[in-house]
Amino acid sequence: MAHDTFDKAGLPGFSRVDGLLLREGPGDAVPMAVFEDAIPTVTERRRILERGYGLHVLGVPAAHRDLTFLSDFLGLTALSVTGVDYDTRPVSEITTLEHLSLEVFGAPETDLRPLTSLTSFAGAWETNQSVFEIATLERASFHDVEASAVTEIPAHLLELDLASAPRIRSLHGTRDGDAALRRLSIDRARLFDATSLTTFPHLSALAISDVTRLVGTAALADLPLRELGLLNCRHIADMAELARLTNVRATVTGRLAASIAEIRTGCEPPWEYTT
Repeated sequence: MAHDTFDKAGLPGFSRVDGLLLREGPGDAVPMAVFEDAIPTVTERRRILERGYGLHVLGVPAAHRDLTFLSDFLGLTALSVTGVDYDTRPVSEITTLEHLSLEVFGAPETDLRPLTSLTSFAGAWETNQSVFEIATLERASFHDVEASAVTEIPAHLLELDLASAPRIRSLHGTRDGDAALRRLSIDRARLFDATSLTTFPHLSALAISDVTRLVGTAALADLPLRELGLLNCRHIADMAELARLTNVRATVTGRLAASIAEIRTGCEPPWEYTT
């Protein structure tokens, strides 16, 4: 049975229903049954599947770190696993999954291609690269991204978040189709060339955060942007080009905020600045 150091049921977004601790957060597609330092019993598993809940397990007992108990969860549509040194490969047996988060350090490379209904994924890039081959995938969030690994963004992907991607210098759409990407977030790149983003003709929302140096700034005006975030960027080449961005609402934070505000004096719409 799910248990906790203290009862989370009284916290915002949590409740207890028929013995299950449920979480309903803004990022949850369905109510998530939360199990900490425990795995579901047969009765709890049946209840989760019958009621259409998702499952979030964290702190799995040592005897169950192979995660083979997950093979009994066919029918589950949402799964989140958090921990260290778990064998995540049994996850690929739950072919009904639509939403998956694998925040597991020390996991082996996992072939996620059998998950042909998956629409959203979050986790480490290194061990879960195969998720890019799933045609139904719409939203992906990766951390610890290696530059050599991300070459082309699948044409069908709508949203992409790359956190902790220091060696990512450019991104490109596939050559065999019109890139559908609408939203993109890039974090902690040392050098990023915005010119590459022109291969995404539908990109309407872009967030660039903690980037050491942003170049190709003029290319931003060639994108159909409606939302822009320049968050704690250390250097932006050709910063004056930002005055060309019209019909774009933006948030700018960090030491460049005052300089950008001066460049855009009189420009519409007004941007939000925080130094």
